[in-house]
Amino acid sequence: MKRIFVVIAVCLLLTCACAPTVPANAPAPIATEAPAPSSVPTPEPTPEPTPEPIGVAPIDLFGTPYNLFADITFPDGYTIYGARFDSAQPEKGLNDRYALYLTAAGERTETVRYIAGILGITDEAAITGYAEAITRDGYVDMTGTYAGAPAFSQLKQTMAGYDNDECTEVDGCRVELSVETSAAQSDLCKTLVLANNNRMMMGTLADRFPDNAINQKSLSCFVNAQKPERTEFYVIYQVPDAAALENEIASQLNTTWHDEENNSLGLSYGRIQCDLRFDKNSNLVNEKLRPNDNNEAAGTFTLSEQSLTKLGFQDYSKDGLAIYEDKKQNIQVAIAHPEWHHVEDWNLLILCESNGYQIMLQYFEKEERIMISGSQGDQMVGSNLDLKTNTFDAGFPKPEQMQACFTGVLGSSEGDVRERVLAIFTNLLQERFGMTWQELYALPVY
Repeated sequence: MKRIFVVIAVCLLLTCACAPTVPANAPAPIATEAPAPSSVPTPEPTPEPTPEPIGVAPIDLFGTPYNLFADITFPDGYTIYGARFDSAQPEKGLNDRYALYLTAAGERTETVRYIAGILGITDEAAITGYAEAITRDGYVDMTGTYAGAPAFSQLKQTMAGYDNDECTEVDGCRVELSVETSAAQSDLCKTLVLANNNRMMMGTLADRFPDNAINQKSLSCFVNAQKPERTEFYVIYQVPDAAALENEIASQLNTTWHDEENNSLGLSYGRIQCDLRFDKNSNLVNEKLRPNDNNEAAGTFTLSEQSLTKLGFQDYSKDGLAIYEDKKQNIQVAIAHPEWHHVEDWNLLILCESNGYQIMLQYFEKEERIMISGSQGDQMVGSNLDLKTNTFDAGFPKPEQMQACFTGVLGSSEGDVRERVLAIFTNLLQERFGMTWQELYALPVY
């Protein structure tokens, strides 16, 4: 987000008035008492600067001011993968809580001892009992205090090589570390939950979900740093008629699924997925929203007028890719912006055929380079275009091999074959999408 700072310069004009000259024959002035010095006015207090708004993207739950364990520097081998806020559940005797989830590689009994220290547990007999429990039972629960508040931890024995729903396991433990929150801290976390509640997906029925229908005492979230698709926000609405609302949504909106027997359905809005469950007896609507993007607040997300998905691209956010494919014509266009963390180093790829040859364009944003290539037998040949100078290299692996391949691709050797092969990709994008590769690359996914 760009910030624009406007600086207003104020000019103060100082005027000096000259006293008139006293005539020589003027009477002497009458002596008078000097006036009492006027009191110095009390300066107005300088207003406090307006604080910067706190971050409300899901990933912010891991940092201050939300993370009550932010001051802890965990040892090597400890990896934080999740953070959670849960509203109180009086029926279970639970108060509002903030929790961190970690994997802890290493000796499990040492992990028990370290976490016990965080909870203020110093009794050696108790620590020994906890260490024996993790070895004997594979898990252990510990209760203590942190920063003066009741705190809790659960450790589960794990083994490396397993990929569970929430994290990649290590030889050691999975650790949940939670602490009860104050009313002020709870309100802060609830602000983040509400900032990620998107009602745009409700379309014409958005007015059925007003702010005053939200149960402010039942707001929760779980943010997963390793697997953003597992990040979830939970909100409960009190509505006049849950059964009628379910029927309205099912008949008027495009649902991704509908389980009529269990009174639940799904909605999709760009990358955001939402599950709704309708309680007909209490007229409650339970919403679970998965934003699938930890870096932006889901509540402000709106679909763009022009986007990759509107042009037919499929979003593979887990792989850091957006892909367009025409299998009949053997055409594929893939985009992978650096911040999407795709495993390969190219950022735009186009595959197509010409005269029986498969040819490819790859754009490398960091290097400001385009590579065009084709296959000649089992060997790839091609040339690199330096976008800073707009010049091609001689070709690889040898100029004559590139020339021979591109001549076959084009059906002739006239002109600069590198420029002509590049034009194949340029024309393809214009015919398919009506734009240049730069314009296509700049589009949002949704």
